[in-house]
Amino acid sequence: QPTVRWARKPQVADQVHELLLGYIRKRGLPVPEGKIDPDAGPADFGLDSLDAVAIVVELENHFNLALDRQQAITAKHFRDLVALVVLAQRDVHKIQ
Repeated sequence: QPTVRWARKPQVADQVHELLLGYIRKRGLPVPEGKIDPDAGPADFGLDSLDAVAIVVELENHFNLALDRQQAITAKHFRDLVALVVLAQRDVHKIQ
């Protein structure tokens, strides 16, 4: 599969993309062409604020880090979630 070009960290973008695809499909919602546009947002797929919370928890568990929940839950675009994961990883590495 081609790398998702959402961020400077394509590995992170790929993982976030796969997690989002899995979540959206698990909810039984359609994903056009099997891809998520990075400029799309949760509402574009019929997701609501409860879904946003669940996605944030899945991201935190997957990457084993804490995200800024307020920013993550209110993210307008999926690209923003990748950026938040990258920032949280950077913060973890600074502490270690």
